[in-house]
Amino acid sequence: FVDSRHRKKGVGRLLLEAAKGWAQTRSLAYIELVVLENNALGRHFYEREAFTTVPRTMRPDVYSNST
Repeated sequence: FVDSRHRKKGVGRLLLEAAKGWAQTRSLAYIELVVLENNALGRHFYEREAFTTVPRTMRPDVYSNST
């Protein structure tokens, strides 16, 4: 993640391009990442970078006391 003081300066795009380059040198077919549902800024960033949502992972809420 990019610290809020450095957002909107191209840092995220540079990091992503470095990751893409790293993956390409290793002949990886794709990059996969996790963005939390409540991270609207992160989701929007990756959507602008042509990432798409794939089926979701489901799990119980381990922090909840309810059963």
